Amino acid sequence: MTEEAGGRNVWRIGRFRVEAVIGTGAFATVYRAVDDRLDDVVAVKLLADNHSLDPEIRKRFLTEGRVLRRIASPYVVTVYDLGETERQQPYLVLEHASRGTLAQRVHELRASGWRPGPGDLWAVAEPLARALATLHAAGIVHRDVNPANILLTTRGGSGVGAVVRADERLVLSDLGLCKDLALHSGHTSGGGTEGFRAPELRGGPAIIDHRADLWSLSAVMTWLATGLPPDVRPPGAGGGLPPGLAGALARGLADDPSARHPDAQTWLSEVEAALGQPTLAPRHRPPPPPAPARPQNPWWRIRQSAWLLAMLPLGLTTWAGFLYIGVIARRRAWLLASAAYGAPAALMLILIATAPTDAQGEYIDSWQDSLGMVVMMVTWLVGLAHALIVNRDWLTFRAQHTGRAVM
Repeated sequence: MTEEAGGRNVWRIGRFRVEAVIGTGAFATVYRAVDDRLDDVVAVKLLADNHSLDPEIRKRFLTEGRVLRRIASPYVVTVYDLGETERQQPYLVLEHASRGTLAQRVHELRASGWRPGPGDLWAVAEPLARALATLHAAGIVHRDVNPANILLTTRGGSGVGAVVRADERLVLSDLGLCKDLALHSGHTSGGGTEGFRAPELRGGPAIIDHRADLWSLSAVMTWLATGLPPDVRPPGAGGGLPPGLAGALARGLADDPSARHPDAQTWLSEVEAALGQPTLAPRHRPPPPPAPARPQNPWWRIRQSAWLLAMLPLGLTTWAGFLYIGVIARRRAWLLASAAYGAPAALMLILIATAPTDAQGEYIDSWQDSLGMVVMMVTWLVGLAHALIVNRDWLTFRAQHTGRAVM
């Protein structure tokens, strides 16, 4: 909404008076704005006009606001409100981080010849680990931890060193790619920022959990210490990493998630021991975070789905039975039956592999999903009818025998 004020146009998003653009992304723009009612500066994140019509992107944007609202951590950016413009563009009202991003701060420092010491590394490692521990305890995987999503604010400053100064506080932001494991499985096809995304987020379908964030956290620390993320540094290069820290980060950067630290608190403890400077912690150190949510793995959904656990071996055994009898007894009809049931099963696998995903790697409703469901239902119904027909003589015999036994 635009209004006249003092001879000039003033643009408002809701009740917030827009002053300047803070940052732009693929899906949204962040503005510095003023809340005239409370006389305060806030950040307003507005979903782009063209993306506001996409139900999947719109849903993900609103989910980011709701997730942030329920997270209580001094190291995760605060969301104050959620609204919608007269053009149906949703927006989030966020805590304003006036000192920019960690990426900007480190770039400026390195331009002057600065190199991080143990205090600088700890000033970033502790708040980031505690932010992720809080997210993971709520079942949230951030999926895009990188220096551009780490902000510096002057509200509640507790920093130490040149990276996070004494009057500053580091906060993790941008949960636009987050995955809520309390509502969804860990199934994903990709996401994250180049150089800071875990191996399981770089390509095809995969199952992720909070350990993907620990890889990204270790990548951020490697970048902070050496100037380059781990994917860019030459293999085996250790320059810039303090003695002992290299081992802790190498564990966090393991390709196999099971070889990484089990949670953010364990990661933080190893990093603290490696730096050997526990006295470098901020003066107002918060209590340890709660334990992370239960990790998910490829078998979680099967264990939670008793019906699926029962159907899979039953269907496989039935198909294998047709094939076995057809081959051993040389019965052409049974071989044809095994092929008839194997073909839709193969088709379902192909539909799963080719199902489309949105820009964040989430599977979306598509004709592949609909056709796969139809194929599955038809296969099971036809299989049931087939079983009743081929066994009708035996079923009739059992029914007659049971009737005589009762009499």
